[in-house]
Amino acid sequence: MTEPIIHLRAQSAYSLLEGAIKLPRLVELAHGNDMPALGLADRNGMFGALEFSEKAAAAGIQPIIGLLTGFRYEERERAERYQRQKTDHGRTGTPASLV
Repeated sequence: MTEPIIHLRAQSAYSLLEGAIKLPRLVELAHGNDMPALGLADRNGMFGALEFSEKAAAAGIQPIIGLLTGFRYEERERAERYQRQKTDHGRTGTPASLV
């Protein structure tokens, strides 16, 4: 007997421009492939988390909720902007504004 597979990073149609499958079909496929659990990790939002949890539990699948998100590093951006201003102006002094 083979070990069951558990996908931990499935993306649904709630991941705009990245996932195309709707949650009922995702759960149906997991159930049809005898997955004991399934992880949903949509990008930048958890809009499908409740629907996914309800449908997965009803199908006897353990729902695992995750999130893929991006971060902005403001300090790094300020430093890079400062370096660009230094290079653009050809001087080494502090620019009048870092903003």
